Amino acid sequence: MSKIAILGGGSWGTGLSVVLGHSRRKHEISIWVREASIAQGISDDRENKTYLPGIPVPPCLQAFTDIGEVLRDAQIVVGAVPSAHAREVYTRALPHVSPDTIIVSATKGLEPATHLRMSEVIEQVFSLRFVPQVAVLSGPSFAIEAARGVIDYALGPLRLTEVFAEVDEGNTASAAVLDRVGMLPFGEVAGALGAVVRYRTARRPSVR
Repeated sequence: MSKIAILGGGSWGTGLSVVLGHSRRKHEISIWVREASIAQGISDDRENKTYLPGIPVPPCLQAFTDIGEVLRDAQIVVGAVPSAHAREVYTRALPHVSPDTIIVSATKGLEPATHLRMSEVIEQVFSLRFVPQVAVLSGPSFAIEAARGVIDYALGPLRLTEVFAEVDEGNTASAAVLDRVGMLPFGEVAGALGAVVRYRTARRPSVR
C-alpha cells in the first residue's frame, strides 16, 4: 500500500483521488485543500460539492487544510494546483517532504511569471533541501482514462443510469475527451461566456 498526498482540492485533484482510490492496488490517500468547508464536505458528505459535484470520493480519501498533515509520511506527492500558485504551494510543502518522496506534477501549463515548466519550478523549490525525484503527468490520454474511470464507476458500483456533462462550446479539447469516452451531445444552453454544450453517455447498463 502506498501513501499518496494530493496537493489541490479542485476538480482535477479530486478527480485524481477518485481514479487512484478505485485502482486495483490499494492506497492511503490524503488531499490538501485551502477551504475548510471543502475539507469538511469531503469528510462528512464524501463528495467535493464545490468542484466535482455528484461524484463520490473513495472511502480511503482524507481531506485536510493542514499541508503538513497531508504530507506526513507520504511516499508520492501529486501536485494538482494551478500553475500560478504552484511555487507557493510547493514552498509550503518543502519542510514536510522527504528526499525519498516521488513528486508527480499534474499541473497544466507554465508558471505565468517565469514561463518555467512545472518540473523546473519543483526542482528550484526543493533543491534548497535535496535533489527531488520528479515525474510529470501530462497529455490527453490520461484525461480520457480519468473520465472513463469516473463514468465506469458511476454506471457500475453507483448504478446510475446515465452520466451528464457540460462543456463550453469553444472548449474543443474537453469535447474531444467526451467524444472518446462515448458521450454524445444532446443540446445547448446559454452560458455567461457563450453556448454550453450538454453531453450524456451513449451506453446504458443492461436491464435485469
